[in-house]
Amino acid sequence: MNAKNGTAFIPGSDAGCIAIGTKLYLIGGRALKPINIFDTETQTWSEGATPPVELHHFQPVNFQGLIYIIGAFTGNYPDEKPVPVIYTYNPDLDRWAIGDSIPAARRRGSAGAVTYNEQIYLVSGIRNGHIGDHKPWLDCYNPADGSWTVLPDAPQARDHFKAVAVQDTLYLIGGQRSMAEEEATQNAIREVDAFNLKMLTWNTIDVPFPTPRADCAALVFGDEILIIGGESKSQSKAHSEVEAFSTTSQRWRSFPRMRRGRHGMCAASIDGNIYVPGGCGNRGGYPELESMEVFYPDSESGK
Repeated sequence: MNAKNGTAFIPGSDAGCIAIGTKLYLIGGRALKPINIFDTETQTWSEGATPPVELHHFQPVNFQGLIYIIGAFTGNYPDEKPVPVIYTYNPDLDRWAIGDSIPAARRRGSAGAVTYNEQIYLVSGIRNGHIGDHKPWLDCYNPADGSWTVLPDAPQARDHFKAVAVQDTLYLIGGQRSMAEEEATQNAIREVDAFNLKMLTWNTIDVPFPTPRADCAALVFGDEILIIGGESKSQSKAHSEVEAFSTTSQRWRSFPRMRRGRHGMCAASIDGNIYVPGGCGNRGGYPELESMEVFYPDSESGK
């Protein structure tokens, strides 16, 4: 879609995005750049404060009105470094702050993050950039007192994925186990792992991910989890597929495709519409896309 008044976002990949109210916040990515803010009411982009450091390969979460960034990377491919602290952004004040430290032994990037019962859960990821040392770890962070709790490991280690929480279950879908010396997308993960946040137990869903790929976007859409785009060894172009997993029937279905394949992007839902900005058009890091797609459920099509 085209924004009004000639406004646009700064293209990039491996950024995170999150919706707060009627605004979409596109944060970080390769290189240091200001936050890009899309106002869905005015259909315009504006800029917010630049992060204190380069932040990429993370999944932002909204906790009590602040945007938390935990489990990010900083630096250049292939030996990116895990960011050792939590960063928060206050959208009302347009201000960044440095939060608690992440325990040194549990630091990693390209991890999934979700909120549940006033806690933030950080899952999986990789410690040594795109080179290796991927982890199945699950940690619970309590923002109220800064404490960390180590929870049971996931059945599979993975990175380059998004975690999703639906009711009392944490789902891990897609991703890969990155190894820079090899074709990372050869390691795309088919298994869907689920963690019961009440019972603190893992299981692997019987029905695997139909089109294994990594660097996808993911979000909750009704009782379904949408897995959007991504990259894989099966094609040089980024995937345009969108697949929906029903958390009630435990079945997959095809969802309307994006108009342009993309990976290394994010997605957010505002007023029932799905916004997917940026990303890369081909497997790897290029081209960085300057477009944003929007899915309007009432029309079953995107713009």
